Amino acid sequence: MHWTFVDQAANPIDEAAAAWVARRGRGLGEEEEAALQAWLAADRRHVGALIRAEAVFATFDRARALGPLNVERLAPHPSRRWLLGAGGAAIAASFVGAAAVSLWPRDQLHEHATGTGEIRSIPLADGSVVTLDAASRLAVAFSGRERVIALLAGRALFDVAKDPDRPFTVDAGALSVRALGTSFSVERLGSDGADVLMREGLVEVTRRATRGSGTTLRGTDRLTFAAGKLMRRAPDAQSVERALGWRSGMLDFADVPLGDAVSTFARYGGTRIVVAPEVAGRRVTGLFAASDPRGFALAAAASLGIRAESAPNQIVLTR
Repeated sequence: MHWTFVDQAANPIDEAAAAWVARRGRGLGEEEEAALQAWLAADRRHVGALIRAEAVFATFDRARALGPLNVERLAPHPSRRWLLGAGGAAIAASFVGAAAVSLWPRDQLHEHATGTGEIRSIPLADGSVVTLDAASRLAVAFSGRERVIALLAGRALFDVAKDPDRPFTVDAGALSVRALGTSFSVERLGSDGADVLMREGLVEVTRRATRGSGTTLRGTDRLTFAAGKLMRRAPDAQSVERALGWRSGMLDFADVPLGDAVSTFARYGGTRIVVAPEVAGRRVTGLFAASDPRGFALAAAASLGIRAESAPNQIVLTR
């Protein structure tokens, strides 16, 4: 397997979180522990950042212990910035179930992951329910003052139990979603992108790298952050339910790049679809069965005027 990592700068909060993780690994004195708690209390984004940093560092530790994958060869001297940039995100997503976030007591921290084609409904301790899409992964950290979830890969629907004294926050890529009691889905898009889809209620979405005011979403609003840009839409209720059709095995694509649609299908298994680079950017729209990737590939080829070359275990889409 060939690995390619990009050394991208992490934002200042992630840099500080990585520094705290490194210091905790050496052991904190009373003054340092008090300073850490003060840092966590100073900004609600700090807790999520620390959880993500712990997850990435714990993944490296476990990977070294497993042996067959030579982590030192992949990154001889990984810096905190490298770990929390694109490279760290790629590694964290590659080792499903590997991270063990050690900041929180064991009875307050839980990790959940789904395999290819697996969708799970997960009741949380506060009464909230998470529906976790196929090939997805998240970490849950609840305390007496807040509820934090880090969506590390894939997609999830959150039906949030109301608790005004403990805000419910989902961190996904560059976005942080804060709610009291509502229903919304979040999907990771690449290394730092994310899509937030409202089903009902009210949430505030902020970019973790900034301290500005957030964007309020209500009703059936949708907010997507990709390629460094934010895009807000207001789909109707029927469109929202179509977009959430993955819970019952249906995948809804609305003007989505072909390459992204194929990546979504890969989470559900079945026939492998290979997309040639020259057609990966073509846009597709429609509702398709997650269990029929071959049918999707043939339909996409017909609508886009491209070729679909079949093989026993895969189908290739090309010009």
